[in-house]
Amino acid sequence: SSGLPINTPLWFVRDLIVMVLISPIIYRIISNTKWYSICLFGLLWVVFYDDIKVYLNLSSIFFFSLGAYFSIQRQDIVRVLEKVKNYNYVVSVLLLLFEMVYFNFKEYFGLHLMLSQFIYNACVFTLIVSCLNISLTILRKKGCFINDFLCSSNFFIYVFHRFPLAVIIVLLVGVIAPKSDIQALLIYFLAPLLTIVVGLSVYALLRKILPRFTALITGGR
Repeated sequence: SSGLPINTPLWFVRDLIVMVLISPIIYRIISNTKWYSICLFGLLWVVFYDDIKVYLNLSSIFFFSLGAYFSIQRQDIVRVLEKVKNYNYVVSVLLLLFEMVYFNFKEYFGLHLMLSQFIYNACVFTLIVSCLNISLTILRKKGCFINDFLCSSNFFIYVFHRFPLAVIIVLLVGVIAPKSDIQALLIYFLAPLLTIVVGLSVYALLRKILPRFTALITGGR
């Protein structure tokens, strides 16, 4: 009834399947309307975005169409993002600071729900662009390297993490018994870290014992 799969993160794969099925329609719309349709989809997402819907949600339509636009128009998304990166850094930081204050003192702001949702989604979008630009800068300066094992395991971790994470959180809460914000924050960061370690261990074991099966379930060709 919630519209989510039993393994909840798979809503993304479900939406991706639907978007691929209707991609000819998306192609026609973008080809005929250029960036106007992207602005419309973006506006609908920013203003009316709600919880995950049963079959499809607005964030899937917007981001899939945005990627399709760059492909159809043969534009390099990296170059486009670089043109606005400095401006975007400032906007994303300001929006993030506002969201942090608003979240803790929302009863004093009295913002309309739609306006607060608009600011939140604008914050999400600008932070995505900022993270992409930061990653590109680090890679170009060779501040990090691409690990093949981590790259090959990311889809497995994505599908795997939901249930182990819930168990690990319960175990950590039982062991630490948090009585302060610092202890709660420790659990907040430690739980996903442990989940990733467990997931990587399981993935490495599966890849060693059942390499073909592991490749199949993670989308390997």
